[in-house]
Amino acid sequence: MNIFIDANLPRSLTSVLGQFGEVFHALDTVAPGASDNAIAAEATKRKAILFTRDLDFVNPHLFPEIAGAGL
Repeated sequence: MNIFIDANLPRSLTSVLGQFGEVFHALDTVAPGASDNAIAAEATKRKAILFTRDLDFVNPHLFPEIAGAGL
């Protein structure tokens, strides 16, 4: 299982969630201050479950590409 952690969550989650699969943190993979679209694209590219505090991602009209994906 691939896990992608948004920049609004601590890097320490990578070690905690590492037992469940490969973990990527936004601060290590996308530009600082990357848009929600960039975060969604990176998580989708990696076929990863997205962990975030950003409630914009639950709106299927804003992010239809992740509507059925793990969030």
